[in-house]
Amino acid sequence: MDQLVKKLRMLKSVSPDADFAFSSRMSVLSSSRTTPSIRLVTPGFWTGFAVMAASVIVVVFLSNIRTPNVARSISDIASIDADVAIFEEDIDITLKEIRSYGDSAKKTSVALYEASSNGPSHINSALIKKEFDTLDMELPDPEEANRLLEQAIF
Repeated sequence: MDQLVKKLRMLKSVSPDADFAFSSRMSVLSSSRTTPSIRLVTPGFWTGFAVMAASVIVVVFLSNIRTPNVARSISDIASIDADVAIFEEDIDITLKEIRSYGDSAKKTSVALYEASSNGPSHINSALIKKEFDTLDMELPDPEEANRLLEQAIF
């Protein structure tokens, strides 16, 4: 046993040459690991999975593409035309209302201008008579109006 210890002590002081140590170190570092690693899924699995997923997506998209039904398309066009006609009527009605509001706004502004002008032309009896003549209404007989008022009061 003592001999073994002496030889081991002697070997303890042995060191490799610098070139050998460098080349050994480089060969160890450049070699790949040979220790088996535990992999649950291999890289080939992911490639297969990607191809399968792409195939499924393509099949789903292609199954959603349908040939157009001509009869259905014609009925769709007819319903769209009907909807367009309804919208056009609504737009025409709205435009008529806008024009009506515009006309009444012009008449109102003219009436306000005349009322606010220096001469009270809206009180002028000749103007009132002229406007009264343009109105188309039948006035009741004053005697009959008096009789109706007396019946309403008494």
